[in-house]
Amino acid sequence: VDTTCTFWKDDPNITDVGYSNPVFQVDIVFIVREQIPMGDLFATFDVFTPTVWIVSLLSFSINALTFALVSIAEQRLTGDGLTLRDVVDRVWNVVRMQLRTACEAPNQQTMETAAGKILYIEFNMFQTFLLTSLYSGLVLSFLLYDTSKLPFEDGAAAVKLISNGFYKLAILSDNDATDRIRFSQLPLMAALRAALETNPPTYANSTNEVIALLQSGSHITMDF
Repeated sequence: VDTTCTFWKDDPNITDVGYSNPVFQVDIVFIVREQIPMGDLFATFDVFTPTVWIVSLLSFSINALTFALVSIAEQRLTGDGLTLRDVVDRVWNVVRMQLRTACEAPNQQTMETAAGKILYIEFNMFQTFLLTSLYSGLVLSFLLYDTSKLPFEDGAAAVKLISNGFYKLAILSDNDATDRIRFSQLPLMAALRAALETNPPTYANSTNEVIALLQSGSHITMDF
């Protein structure tokens, strides 16, 4: 899970990194990728991506089409007459059922047919895929909106993560943060200097290199 606690709202810092919403106003920015002992089960992505929308539409259209085709075949095998209006009504019942607006009668009627049983299997498969795809995005949203779930409470806690070796500090080579860390008399900077004596920082030549270090899950960066 990637967590961002944001930055001073001044123009030079705003253009450094593209931050994601929601934004929390703090004095110093910490960008963290939480370390986990095992690999990610799901790739974190926005909840409503084009893929999710496409699969949602496909689930509606394929389920309705399958129900219509199997219903026609079923009626022909039994010798019962079937009009175009019957097919349209049945497809509409499928759509209403997926939108949870159908009454009990269409649901019961659907489940009693072979087409309805096939429909439910397809529908459950699509819903399982969607829930699996949405899971990581929903969890990430809950974590971001609940500040108690952040990996650290404040700057001191973040410095402690560096001092105990859980993270290394990533700094741009041309950033004046080095001088601020070295000469600042702020208690937080003094604690950070002590932490960096035992856990030296990693100097990066570009913002992309810093982002790559963050994504690896081994580094934390600070913007002053």
